[in-house]
Amino acid sequence: AGSMTVELRRRLRYLQHLPVTAQFEVAEIELRPPVITEETFSAFADQLEQRRKRRQKRAREERRREKKIAEVELRQMGRHRTPRLRLDSHHHFPQCGIAEDEL
Repeated sequence: AGSMTVELRRRLRYLQHLPVTAQFEVAEIELRPPVITEETFSAFADQLEQRRKRRQKRAREERRREKKIAEVELRQMGRHRTPRLRLDSHHHFPQCGIAEDEL
């Protein structure tokens, strides 16, 4: 999703008909043989791979951002993530008076 700006209007001439601040979506169509030839597909393989990696990176960043937002919201409500502690762990709950070699 995006919002039309003067900068985008300059860069994306095919969207100049949209008013500034208009919301729009850009869709990528995945064309593969037999719709396009194998030659055409291989000619653009590098660009397609770059786009795929960029989409994956954006998705990872979005998941991280959403996770941070959720943590902040929980903290604001007075809730915190539950710690990952094991009650039977000698690391988390060492026993007093017992030497480590006895464990």
